[in-house]
Amino acid sequence: DLYQKWRTLRDHPEYISLDGLHPSTLGYTQIANLFYQALT
Repeated sequence: DLYQKWRTLRDHPEYISLDGLHPSTLGYTQIANLFYQALT
């Protein structure tokens, strides 16, 4: 369930960029990992 895993990402401020809206580099990496796990 990607939705539940996505919700856990928001609990990590280091995954959000300084603008407070977009993912940081680490956040994008975590999102990519979630999709990879869902597809494999």
